[in-house]
Amino acid sequence: MKRWGWGAGRWFGVCGKVAVMNGRERELPLGWNDPELRRIWVEDALAERDLEKLLEGLAYYLKTHRARADGTAEEYGRVLRDLFTYLWYDLGRSGVELEREDLVRWFRDLEARGPHFQRDGRPRKPLSAGSLRRYLAGLRDVRAFLEWAGAPLPANLSAPPPPRKRRLRIVGDAEYRALLESARRRPDPGRSLDLALLAMLGEEGWPLKVLAWMRVADYRGEGRVLRREAPYVLAPSPVDLVEEARAALEAWLEVRETLAAEGALPPEVWVSPRHRRPLDHVALRQRLRERAGEAGVDARDLVRGLRNRAAVRLERRLGSAAAVAERLGLVLPPDVLRKRTQDVEGAV
Repeated sequence: MKRWGWGAGRWFGVCGKVAVMNGRERELPLGWNDPELRRIWVEDALAERDLEKLLEGLAYYLKTHRARADGTAEEYGRVLRDLFTYLWYDLGRSGVELEREDLVRWFRDLEARGPHFQRDGRPRKPLSAGSLRRYLAGLRDVRAFLEWAGAPLPANLSAPPPPRKRRLRIVGDAEYRALLESARRRPDPGRSLDLALLAMLGEEGWPLKVLAWMRVADYRGEGRVLRREAPYVLAPSPVDLVEEARAALEAWLEVRETLAAEGALPPEVWVSPRHRRPLDHVALRQRLRERAGEAGVDARDLVRGLRNRAAVRLERRLGSAAAVAERLGLVLPPDVLRKRTQDVEGAV
């Protein structure tokens, strides 16, 4: 396409994204300012499912019409990318063919399962309430950009509701026993691994990433273990594990020694018995979900629920919320530590 105009006393032609003036090409930063040109660009991008072109236009719009910070274009670009990934590939639609409740369904799916566009095949993870609020803010600007570009979303769409308040999850004794029974039904070495993992979460309340960083050398014997504040940073003093966690961890370390006798293992505590590779926090979470499925336990917020269980029990043992926060290395929500439930032994 070629468009002609008059400027600075000379004829010039606009070919795509450059201006030809006196036989020389110059960058044309004002291309998106031309209503007809941007409408054609966006219509072509929608027809060809060209997300990069849409992201380019969104970044220009945010900078020139919304005065957003540079980082906002990337953040709101994720909203645009995810919305059209859901529309084009999950729903199988084209262009901006959204039905009345599609935005609501898209947003509820973000809340329950996480973004639809994932790089490198990473598993989906539900968004937090804060992230959902940012998605709503981004959606408003994405809609404004599409309207400015001449390709507005349908006018009759239902607006996504505000994010639901995150429920308080505490794994009760009945659920915890079911998870333990599910792990015990498995043969070793998987049985010992899962029992130790459950104990370190449900009795000690360690964050899953901290568990994934844990190395065999960090265990100093007699229930004393050094926590890692980062993959290569050890805490200055060891933690004395509660008896249930100590017994389960030592049992797994004994089984792990038999595996090590068959061939070298990495230094991490949690390794796959089959593949002999370290288990990161994603793999550990997946093992927990599998045990929950076998036990008939709700897998949503399972890690948080296990850690909250440990916090409730530890408060009883240690005598104060401050001691629990210091032991766990972070401050848990006050409503967790105030919670008293018959479902958790030692919490009343």
